[in-house]
Amino acid sequence: LTDAQRELRMEESKILSKMQAQLLINSKAVSEAIGAAGALDLCRAKAILARDMGGGIVPRISDEGVMQIKGLRHPLLALRGVDVVPNQVEINATYPGLIITGPNAGGKTIILKSLGLYALMTRVGIP
Repeated sequence: LTDAQRELRMEESKILSKMQAQLLINSKAVSEAIGAAGALDLCRAKAILARDMGGGIVPRISDEGVMQIKGLRHPLLALRGVDVVPNQVEINATYPGLIITGPNAGGKTIILKSLGLYALMTRVGIP
């Protein structure tokens, strides 16, 4: 290596050492800032997903043991722009279960997957 290259590498090493020392001193603040940036990014991603899915369905959660979903579409199909027939599902004291029947390729699996994804998305706060 030439003297100039050696000197450049030494200077780079000094700068990196100073930066590392500053990061160690401020590690708590840096960690909190990274966490806040991650939380903001997650909120933004949820909002973009809701917009891309046509506004999303904002759930109302209660202790009544009632599940009523109108306009349920499989989220992945909705994101792909597939024209799907929306479903309506209601489970309550009068109808405490769900029986799904129909012909082959009638959408039984899609409704079950949609319900599962809807439950998971509700749990993590994705409209």
